[in-house]
Amino acid sequence: MGLIVIPCSMRTLQAIASGYSPDLLTRMADISLKEHRKLVMVTRETPLSLIHLSNIETATRHYLAGSAGFPPPPADDRRPRKELDQFEIDNKLFKRGEGTGGTGTKK
Repeated sequence: MGLIVIPCSMRTLQAIASGYSPDLLTRMADISLKEHRKLVMVTRETPLSLIHLSNIETATRHYLAGSAGFPPPPADDRRPRKELDQFEIDNKLFKRGEGTGGTGTKK
């Protein structure tokens, strides 16, 4: 189906955005993009510098290849709603579309 990277460090994001695959995680992300599978990255660092934003922009340009980036969830919300919703994974944590800003369809 694809790959969800939680948490995604800025180092990992930069490697994925540039196509550099020095380890298993970045290689899996590279393969996901090459095979047009979804790749969801949840960054963990804040505040973001201009370099971080540039890497996020570069990775987001790969969205047509299946890449999507998300900001980190609030500390009090550890349920991966948006991430699971991207893959349309059935679960008992929430209904599809719930907590995603109304972009999904509720079941």
